[in-house]
Amino acid sequence: MLPARRMTTLRARLFAAALALAAGGCSIGRDTEPPPASPEANAVAAVVAELAAAARNGDWGEICDRLFTPAARARAGGANCARFVAATANGLRDPQIRIESIAIRGGLATAVVRSRAAGEPPVRDIIVFRRLADGWRIEGLR
Repeated sequence: MLPARRMTTLRARLFAAALALAAGGCSIGRDTEPPPASPEANAVAAVVAELAAAARNGDWGEICDRLFTPAARARAGGANCARFVAATANGLRDPQIRIESIAIRGGLATAVVRSRAAGEPPVRDIIVFRRLADGWRIEGLR
């Protein structure tokens, strides 16, 4: 088992990998056609797609200001969020994320994901989303 500090650092780096989806390494879904998703699940998946586009462009401000909830942005450094996310993602090679499932319960949603980066072991996490007035936003990890 990894020491708590190393695991926390690894989790932070892999969450940054989830935020910094590489264009060639992103996999959302399976190779076969899944059953049709609900409009709400599609909306959550769309946030992941927006996240991928912003990360490909290095637009950390977009991620912090538009894709994170205000609480997530505050936890990620508030006014320094973009700098924190960029620094956390620094050095990750070939980050990848795969959405395994999405569940919606009222104003909260979860996406079970498997994240990995070159040289790091894969990590299974749950990304939590909150529905705000302007749509679904990333609240954090569970």
